[in-house]
Amino acid sequence: MRLGRRIYLKISIALFKSDIFEKSESEWSRVDRTSREKPYSFLEVLSYSSTLSAITGLALLLATNASFNRDSSLTTLSIVFFGTLSIYNLDRIRDLTRDTLHTPGRSKFIFRHKGKLGILCFGSGALTFSLLLFSELSMTLRLLPIILLGVFHRRLKTRPFWKSIYVAAGWAATLLILTDISSTSPKDWEKTALVLFFSLFANTSISGAFAIQRSSRTAIGSAIAAGLIACTLDPIGRCLILLAIFSGIGALWAHQSKYHRSIAPDCTLSIGAALSWLAS
Repeated sequence: MRLGRRIYLKISIALFKSDIFEKSESEWSRVDRTSREKPYSFLEVLSYSSTLSAITGLALLLATNASFNRDSSLTTLSIVFFGTLSIYNLDRIRDLTRDTLHTPGRSKFIFRHKGKLGILCFGSGALTFSLLLFSELSMTLRLLPIILLGVFHRRLKTRPFWKSIYVAAGWAATLLILTDISSTSPKDWEKTALVLFFSLFANTSISGAFAIQRSSRTAIGSAIAAGLIACTLDPIGRCLILLAIFSGIGALWAHQSKYHRSIAPDCTLSIGAALSWLAS
């Protein structure tokens, strides 16, 4: 038992900087206890547990494959879903103190449930690693820098504007790698990459704890750029116009209510991606 306890503590501290099942008074004092007293809604639970982000990633991959007139494999869908769950929860648990200043409701949820979220993070990460281990080596190697970027996101995200850029670029690259464009080089894939980037930049610049200044204008302008580029794609690829439209709607919704800033962009982006997939 003692050996198991020591192994657990080493893993927990290495990954999360603390014992995920221990709620110290010093850590608790940093969380705004008055920020949230009523029960969390279903949508909030999905968002704060990073499940909504994982669903959004799933929908984005389906839409990207659909824009190239391709089917999505269960393996790549699982990689993007469980990989997102793992990386996002890892970042939010490790950076609980700093996030408390900007998203107190989410931080309070994570503090209360960080043991369960830690298990979810570790299990999702192990499953993602297993899937990558048995995937094509070339795809795994191309994804490795993006995975490392996600792991070290906590140290890089203090500059909001650059954070929005590299997160959007990382997501766009991940989607293109998982659609395996390198093997066939589909027509207009560069334009598709730009549509994905600008739609995702609209999402990242308005959402989360470190939204950039004047982010609503930036996000809406980025969504318009994505829509204009999507109009130049072939008829199948134009399904991504819906993705651009809903990324703009998410920016407007988040701008109207600061409380929804961590929920609205992902929610609308996932709807836009799902509709793009269905419309293809």
